[in-house]
Amino acid sequence: MRNYYRNFGEVLVETIKLLSISPKTLKKMMFVKEDKDWEEFLSEDKTVMLYFAHRGNFEIGSQCLPFIMNKKLFGAYKPFKTQWVEWLWRKVRNRFNTHPVAVKNIVRTIFHNESSDIVYGFLNDQSPTLGDQHLWVKFFDRDTLFFTGPEKLARKFKNPVYFADLKRIKRGQYQGSVKLLSKKPFEHEEGFLTERYANELERAICEQPDNWLWSHKRWKHIKNN
Repeated sequence: MRNYYRNFGEVLVETIKLLSISPKTLKKMMFVKEDKDWEEFLSEDKTVMLYFAHRGNFEIGSQCLPFIMNKKLFGAYKPFKTQWVEWLWRKVRNRFNTHPVAVKNIVRTIFHNESSDIVYGFLNDQSPTLGDQHLWVKFFDRDTLFFTGPEKLARKFKNPVYFADLKRIKRGQYQGSVKLLSKKPFEHEEGFLTERYANELERAICEQPDNWLWSHKRWKHIKNN
């Protein structure tokens, strides 16, 4: 537990530094594991969807990635209710080539940029509200609610989907990686992508448990059998 709180504290400090960090310093904070999936990801010549998680410093990952892949990254997010927090987070996320997009506007944004070479990122490990589109998935052997909006978008727009992970190597440095979840999500049954995402996330957490934000109350909803 102590390691988790140390990791959480470092993430906060690093995120504050993003308000003034230079591109040169930022690029030194992350490198990517170069393997077959990464090469395939880079070779995609159409819109791609990338499923993130609250692993490592995901803010650093989202800011570094556009530099490394030389593409625009649009990140879907739920706006904060507190105005000054929303202003601060948009300031952090808008400094480089990452563009935050409110969830309610993401479909319109994809339509407007449908023919562009863009990556859409989704943080999909937060617990959805019961009014959202969701699916119950076994996650750490517990029935867990996952938001299915990103999967529905991938199926609708026929975009390849990758899982992105960020592993802490040492203080201030991370290793990013991607794993192909599906080239043709529309060919799978509904729920397939969400379950694959949950499985990959569980595997990544088991490798480095302190690196995930356990504070997101993943199991606040109980399934009624």
